[in-house]
Amino acid sequence: MTYKVNNFVILFVSTLFLSFCYAEAFSTTIEDNNAQQKVLKNEDDSLEKDFYILGPGDILSIKFLGVEELSGNFAIMRDGNIQLPLLGPKKFNGLTLSTAKTRLIDLYKDDLLRPEIDLSLIKTRPVRVSLIGEVQRPGSYTLDSGESSRVGNSESFGTSITGYLTVVDAIQKAGGLTFDADITSVTLYRKLPGNKNRYKKAKLNLLTMLRTGRQMDNPFLFDGDTIKIDKLIGEINKIEKIPNNLTPETIKLHVIGEVSAPGMYTVDSKTQISQAILIAGGPNSWRYKDKIQLLRVNRNGSVEVKNISFNKQGLSKKSTNISLRNGDIIRVKKNFFGKSTDALGTFLPPVRDIYSLYGVYKLLE
Repeated sequence: MTYKVNNFVILFVSTLFLSFCYAEAFSTTIEDNNAQQKVLKNEDDSLEKDFYILGPGDILSIKFLGVEELSGNFAIMRDGNIQLPLLGPKKFNGLTLSTAKTRLIDLYKDDLLRPEIDLSLIKTRPVRVSLIGEVQRPGSYTLDSGESSRVGNSESFGTSITGYLTVVDAIQKAGGLTFDADITSVTLYRKLPGNKNRYKKAKLNLLTMLRTGRQMDNPFLFDGDTIKIDKLIGEINKIEKIPNNLTPETIKLHVIGEVSAPGMYTVDSKTQISQAILIAGGPNSWRYKDKIQLLRVNRNGSVEVKNISFNKQGLSKKSTNISLRNGDIIRVKKNFFGKSTDALGTFLPPVRDIYSLYGVYKLLE
């Protein structure tokens, strides 16, 4: 009986011990996972210190000290492999230069007695980034350090992209920001080294950069970065009221109705409604009404119509703060005299023709 009790006690104590160990291991796993999530969501302000991640298109210079016949320039192919001498294809996609050098030494340790390797990056691949949110043309873009890009349609102004590319360069490549962009809320997502598709994010404030020149809010871009620009809520920090090079310099407007020269015009993005009407030759005397309409097609397809007072003194005070957008339609409405004249012009020709036929009939008679 005593023997059975002792066995039971030993079994009970062992079970408690194993349960405690499992609980500790489970707790450690949870803490590790939470720490990993914290890293992924960390708003890192040291983006300039991130390591370059190798990928297809990069060309590496590998020098084997003492074994010059193995040295040369090697490109990372589309599948992420490098065709290495003696070894064949080996995966290098997703590695940093430091980890790539360590991998090379480990790969050649069985073929070379003391592998001493000098590794350098001699040509980088084009940077592919994605822009989403409040930019003129959201999408995926390939940025080459040798190309030139302009914001707007002006030939005398623009920004050339040279050297390492930044967030501002990518925004300009996408046609600039919309006037609804919140430049205080820009998020940059960046891939972490490795092949696990882990990302970290950083919050950027382009308003601070525009006002103070702080380049930490305009970091260099890496291949695979994603830039998200939120939509502005409220009237504070509207970008159209801030001098900048992030919005198009020119916009296209349609001026129709009772103006001397209706049509489409390319004007400065800061043009006011009264200026646009004057550019179209001004309103027709005696025919235009002191009410005009601003028609705007939003990005979601909805149409917004604003009725604006306009007289010889210009716009009403409530309308002076309205900024024009690309594609806006300004309609100068007709007054009663204009409508009556057009109606008479429509109905009189048939009456005149009837009268002419009657005159011919009387002449023949």
